[in-house]
Amino acid sequence: MSIILSVVDYILHDILLLYSDEHPFTAEDIQNIENKLRPEKIDIFRNPDSDIMEHSDKLYSDQDIPLTLLGSYSPMRSPGIITLYKDNLKQFFHTLVMEILKNGYSINKYEIKAIAKLIVYKTYYHEIFHFDCDVLRCLFGGHIQSNIEEALAVSRSRMRIIAEKYNKFFGLNSNIFDFILKEAYQYTSKGYRDWINYADLNKFKHGLLDYINPSKSVTLINNGVRVKDNIYSILTKNNGIEGRGFVTRTVPETSYYSPYLNLDEEDIDSDDDVYHQNTDPNSIINIPMNRRYFILNTNISYDNKNDEDMLLFGKTSAYFSQKFKIELLSKGDVVFLYRTDTGIIALGNADGVVEKPESKGVPNGEYFMKLQHFIRLSEPLSAKKIKTITNKTLIFRPTMFELDKNSGQAIIKFLLAHFL
Repeated sequence: MSIILSVVDYILHDILLLYSDEHPFTAEDIQNIENKLRPEKIDIFRNPDSDIMEHSDKLYSDQDIPLTLLGSYSPMRSPGIITLYKDNLKQFFHTLVMEILKNGYSINKYEIKAIAKLIVYKTYYHEIFHFDCDVLRCLFGGHIQSNIEEALAVSRSRMRIIAEKYNKFFGLNSNIFDFILKEAYQYTSKGYRDWINYADLNKFKHGLLDYINPSKSVTLINNGVRVKDNIYSILTKNNGIEGRGFVTRTVPETSYYSPYLNLDEEDIDSDDDVYHQNTDPNSIINIPMNRRYFILNTNISYDNKNDEDMLLFGKTSAYFSQKFKIELLSKGDVVFLYRTDTGIIALGNADGVVEKPESKGVPNGEYFMKLQHFIRLSEPLSAKKIKTITNKTLIFRPTMFELDKNSGQAIIKFLLAHFL
């Protein structure tokens, strides 16, 4: 599991313990959140100080972190450091959820998870932009002007979140998404509140160029060079890759692992099916012989609702004449959900229990298993890439097919390195 998703799990923990598992949240759930989690007022989070840790003496101990500090960036010495403050992110998440509910919106369990992910990525993208500015200063010179950089960082984060609305945050109600954008990016502190000056891409590019101000930019522009586009192209795409100039840490520290690796039967608690961490780092690639891997086509070309339901409810399904294939799965098997013309979009462990609801009015028309440790990929893994990774000529047309152990393990390792 990536460090980002480990933080998402951390901030979800308390609220999911209080959740009645109904759809949507009940009035009792809302009261439990307010009584037991005691969210702060949203205005507290609108007035953060700069999160650029220019000097080492500005670094906080675990005890004196301001509540408004969700993340921070320490410029490159060796190397740059992005820090995510998990307890503050959790408190902001609780506060935002209460604001959503109090404003009359209905939230289901899937949307709760999407909101948590949005909050963490919002913060992470903000800090990634500070890293980008650090790189640009190393290339072109200049110094930190925290108010301008914070405004640009807010705008950059917001644009990236909007661009990924239908990817990372798929299934989140559009009205709720818009409400979160309004509340989560509303600031009163200097710098942050000025993001509106860079609200669209063109204004952002001009603002970034003015901020970095390369020494020969006027000459280049006069000669027809699109300097603002060239500067913009240097910014980190996707989520950034650790080891290339920065590291990510959390406060409190996180130890995280993948539930898809290191799974022996003795590592599984038979009562609650919780996976425990294997403490031997050398065994990370030792997939047990009885762990199998399957690719299941989500059937989007036949009915896009089937695809949506699998992502929304974290399950693997087959329908009508193909439904019996679900019975081939055993508890713990890894299932990759594959969308036609897109690629692998999610994965999880089959829970081993076949459920048989009706589909389109046909009794037992659908067979499905819930997927534990369900994760949606930050971006799809294409059929072409899957074939390259496995070195196999795979046909993705069947409803479901089994991969050999080496191929399944190769895909997992690739996903851990790039997407999870």
